Amino acid sequence: MRARRYACLCESIYDQYSRSGWQIHLCGSLDGVRDGPPSLFSLRCRGLAQDWDKLMQGMQALHRGDIVAEREVIFGWARAGASKETFKIKPIRELVQRYVGDGEDWLDPFARNSHLCELTNDINPETEAKWHSDALEFSEWAIAYLALNARRPAGVVLDPPYSYRQVSEHYRAVGRRVTSLDTSYNFYNRVMNAVCDAVRPGGHAISCGWNSNGFGPRRGFFPVELLVVRHGQHKNDTIVLVEEKMQDGEY
Repeated sequence: MRARRYACLCESIYDQYSRSGWQIHLCGSLDGVRDGPPSLFSLRCRGLAQDWDKLMQGMQALHRGDIVAEREVIFGWARAGASKETFKIKPIRELVQRYVGDGEDWLDPFARNSHLCELTNDINPETEAKWHSDALEFSEWAIAYLALNARRPAGVVLDPPYSYRQVSEHYRAVGRRVTSLDTSYNFYNRVMNAVCDAVRPGGHAISCGWNSNGFGPRRGFFPVELLVVRHGQHKNDTIVLVEEKMQDGEY
């Protein structure tokens, strides 16, 4: 019965949104849905953002966990010299500036010397960031600060240490004790979990690192652009993932 309801939902969505000018791609045959719901329902969005939000909420409410929504992703590839100042790397700086604009209501918990966002933080007091707190503490404060003025973050830029070893080195450099939680994926998760629901719908998360995991759909974010910057020799590429906030996630 659940599979049949899912099939009816797919057909209804297809009819409704195709007439509205959407391009709909169903991955998996509805004829075989009696053997179980398809694992992927792929949508290439050509409609309005608010329609997309309503569609996503309705689909997930009916069959949460078995549906993954996709939109067209822009892929980019560039070559540039490596730098500790990520946003001085030209192709990365240009990408981030396209989304951040004047930086108003944007958060950067690991800013170092970047001034692209309005609210910048870095645990190292020798950097040019406006605040020098732990990334989680800063994120929670910044969200509360914006809320006092009836505002929500327009987006967040995450350029944290890219490895557990780098986390350890950064903490020790400022005299902070490193715990086992700091040198695990909890270091990244706790910041993303703190800000994901605060970012306004239609806002963005820009994640830099050696992987393209980003915030992900469970936090309500879907990829819109991916840039791979190679630095030559045996240096790791820098990967920049831009995601758009679609709905409140669950984690």
